[in-house]
Amino acid sequence: AKYLAKFDNKFFMKDNKGSVIVDGNNDVIDLGKFISLVAGPTVTVNHKSYSLREDDGAVSYAAYNTVLLPQSAPTNKRMAGTNGVKYTFSNSQLNEIAGNRMVCFGKKFNTKGEVLKGAYIIDGVTCARPGSQYAKLSTLKVLRETADQVRESADPFIGEANTIENRNALTAAISKRLDLLITSGVLLDYSLNLIVSQRDQVLGQANLELGVLAPEELSKITTVMGLKN
Repeated sequence: AKYLAKFDNKFFMKDNKGSVIVDGNNDVIDLGKFISLVAGPTVTVNHKSYSLREDDGAVSYAAYNTVLLPQSAPTNKRMAGTNGVKYTFSNSQLNEIAGNRMVCFGKKFNTKGEVLKGAYIIDGVTCARPGSQYAKLSTLKVLRETADQVRESADPFIGEANTIENRNALTAAISKRLDLLITSGVLLDYSLNLIVSQRDQVLGQANLELGVLAPEELSKITTVMGLKN
């Protein structure tokens, strides 16, 4: 647990010499938002031939995220198909590991103090550097879903004339699709601006400026306690 809590969990783009690459604003290019690092513990699953088997928690975590809605975070959920965990970290250890932007699993208890079946995800985090807007996996999933919807909306206009009428229709089609994402809870709000310069018209291209407001997951409840005289 101490090793994991202090592990150098940063993933920056580097050149073939190992030097960190920066963008036009002299900021490092953070690849961590695309990476989820699973720290364990090992999960157990039921098997039809054997009563219990160990499984790769990273595979289970990746598979489980494919069935979650984009706006539904994996945090605090039981991974489908899991029976439990091979060993456990203490709550303080789990906090330290998750604080280092690693996915870890734990167990839960019912009101009688009995262990509930399954391995529970402590926090659905990415390896994005501290303070990043992409620290939560759910945020990245929302952006990916939004991008997919925009591509589908824009696809019928590819190959058509780059006219004002078609650009207005394109903007309307994308807005309609994004409005549906707001209705379904994937997005809270968005801003949309289609820009086409004279050079873009010659080249047959357009630039879409899209800003989205993704739902923030409730990941922490702070309790203030004291002794009453």
